Amino acid sequence: MLYFTKLKAALVLLVCALGVIYAAPNFLPSGTFPTESSYLPGKQINLGLDLRGGSHMLLEVDTDTVLRERYDALADAIRTELRQEKIRNRPRESSANGAEITVLSPEDVEKAREIARTAEPNTELGGEGNNITVTYNEIAYRELIDRAIAQSLEVVRRRVDELGTTEPSIQRQGENRIVVQVPGLDDPSRLRAILGRTAKMNFHLVNNEKTAAEARATGLPPGTMILPA
Repeated sequence: MLYFTKLKAALVLLVCALGVIYAAPNFLPSGTFPTESSYLPGKQINLGLDLRGGSHMLLEVDTDTVLRERYDALADAIRTELRQEKIRNRPRESSANGAEITVLSPEDVEKAREIARTAEPNTELGGEGNNITVTYNEIAYRELIDRAIAQSLEVVRRRVDELGTTEPSIQRQGENRIVVQVPGLDDPSRLRAILGRTAKMNFHLVNNEKTAAEARATGLPPGTMILPA
């Protein structure tokens, strides 16, 4: 027959009582025990989406737009160098398949190709005839996509935090998708409205070679625009 001293029995009962007290908020409606300025425990276990219910959303990052904008910037940089070398050229339609430029004079094609080849590291040169196409290699492509996904994850995380929910799950899935799970959010339209807002910030270098009036009179150089003061 087991024998417990009164002190040991009291300690066992105390531990059991504390366990019941701290577990009690999980069996009662949220807010029954105030968490602020209260000596009673009020924090509940955060249940997952499978136990508590909530909102689930699968997002897809538009990697084609990311590539197209990056290739546009690369094409502008190459065309700037070509103009400095007095090589006449014109841009081609924006594409996610590469920075595409057409050299107007056949005699300048080889020199233009050399300039395009060294314009940016981790790129590959293609195209036929007077057409030049510069694409990122696998390493640069992967870094570009990973950076875009990381930025998207941060934006999604900040927006979900606006809902005031506890422990949302925001994870990357596959190459260009993001899974968002918000336990306890029974209105998916709120999540859709917050995540559906468009946010974009662009940075532009200032061209000090001409004033806005001169640019309007003589025409804008390729890759430039006039912004309101």
